[in-house]
Amino acid sequence: MKYKEKEITTSSAKWMFLRFVKNVYPLNFIRNVRTAYLKNNNIKRYHSNTKDFSFNFHKLKESNQKEIIVLVIGESARSMSFQFKDPTLRTNPLLTKRKNIFYFKNAYTPYSATTNSIPFALSGVDILKWKNNKYNEKSIISAMKELGYVTYFIDNQGDYNSLTDFFKYESDFVYATEKLMSYDGNVLPILDKVLQETSSKKKFITIHTYGSHYDYIDRYPPSFSFYKPANSSSYSKSNIKQLRNTYLNSIRYTDYLLDEIIKRIENTNSSLLYFSDHGENLYDTEEEIIFHGYYKPTKFSLNIPFLVWLSEGNLKSDYSKYETLKDNIDKNINTESVFNTLLNLTNSTDTLKYQYKKSVLNIHIKSLDSIPYFNENDNIEYFKIH
Repeated sequence: MKYKEKEITTSSAKWMFLRFVKNVYPLNFIRNVRTAYLKNNNIKRYHSNTKDFSFNFHKLKESNQKEIIVLVIGESARSMSFQFKDPTLRTNPLLTKRKNIFYFKNAYTPYSATTNSIPFALSGVDILKWKNNKYNEKSIISAMKELGYVTYFIDNQGDYNSLTDFFKYESDFVYATEKLMSYDGNVLPILDKVLQETSSKKKFITIHTYGSHYDYIDRYPPSFSFYKPANSSSYSKSNIKQLRNTYLNSIRYTDYLLDEIIKRIENTNSSLLYFSDHGENLYDTEEEIIFHGYYKPTKFSLNIPFLVWLSEGNLKSDYSKYETLKDNIDKNINTESVFNTLLNLTNSTDTLKYQYKKSVLNIHIKSLDSIPYFNENDNIEYFKIH
């Protein structure tokens, strides 16, 4: 994959001045403080901006059977480290044996940092309107509440003073692991309690994991150390073999977690959508980049896992979903599909007026020719897919 940066449209003098401001202390410090101040003010205005906001969805009729939709948000997982995309790996020994798993290997996020990527995915704002409207609409959680789902948020990350926090607290019930940023398996006992709740048969459950964030060896129990030697205490290039091994082991642990979640809901009318907030760099390019959060993207930081699973009970009510997902599975998509696919899973006709064509359950979803991403000024640029 190659990417082509947008041409600079400002004058050379202005561009040189901006570059000077960004790189020279104390001008860069002043600029960063101002940027943080403006962002914080915008976040504070979110409640007042959205106080009267509504998606205008009608509540669905209560069903006689359980209907469960689970959204799992991953962390720092990149698509090319999943066995679904690279069959030479053994990072998905459990999920690859399951039926009704649809893995979109060409899915991308427009951000390579958590605080921006998750709000974008959970919002229904069109990507072209995101910069100016991100603080004006509520999230998928509020949309599900309007449709009559009881909403739960199970957190293994904590608060970051970002839109993600506001979206999280839109939920009817918010739970956190006893020790945040611990093994993601610690969300399972909480999930068990949520599934036993009898207040409603319709449940929308969001699980925010710590996935594959550095330090990778802390993301999984020692029993999941499949790739060896595995030691990520040093992230220098000289330790790249062990660093990558610990990273792959963390992906195997995510495989275990997702399989355990599916085990708990597979006998109901249920569905699961998993995506990662962004990917990860592991000295893959000539620039020798590590981790994530860079404004200049690489395919390793933007190409993320995106997975949909449907229970047999779900497919029994509408088998066309299976065929549509199979037909769309090789298309190039971005995380706008998260919000729209989740709405689509409810089978509400109200949601058709939303951006239905961006759902992976819609046969007419377009395969992107170039991938949009946001630069440091929150303006859209593109790189081409070859």
